[in-house]
Amino acid sequence: MTLTDEQIRELCEKATAGPWSDYHDTFEPAVYTKLEDGCKGTIISRMFGLYEANTSNDAQFIAAARELVPQLLERAQRAEAQLVEQAELLSAAITGQETLQRALAEAQGRERAAVDGIAWELNQMMDEQLDKEEMYLGRNEKDMANYSHAKYMGLVDAKYMVQSGEWRGRQPKEVEQDE
Repeated sequence: MTLTDEQIRELCEKATAGPWSDYHDTFEPAVYTKLEDGCKGTIISRMFGLYEANTSNDAQFIAAARELVPQLLERAQRAEAQLVEQAELLSAAITGQETLQRALAEAQGRERAAVDGIAWELNQMMDEQLDKEEMYLGRNEKDMANYSHAKYMGLVDAKYMVQSGEWRGRQPKEVEQDE
């Protein structure tokens, strides 16, 4: 038999108020309401079959169930509310992670575009140095041709560093803090 929380609550509310207690007299175990002075109150249930194996245990269970069922229902509802809250937090965390991933992808795209732009500018400068080198060689100005070639090679190195990610631009100097 499966009952909803509301059906369980309704059964508890309709039942005789607790606490209940089990008593064992000479004939058969029974469940009674328990009076404030600890004496037996109204009889709730008699457990017929004194000589049957579990009647005493059944009476103890029934008496305890009067207080335990509402407690367990409340505990289950608190746990369910916590699960809902945790699911909402998890959902928010996942949404936040997705937002961060999108922002990271956008930042990486902007970085890639900046690197491509720098590489393009370096290519332009390299072409310019090659043109100067050819001009100096044509004039037989070897020192200037060597100088242009050195600048060209420096630009090649710079382009490699930018594209490989080794170059991160000028880094800010660390400021020493007074202790």
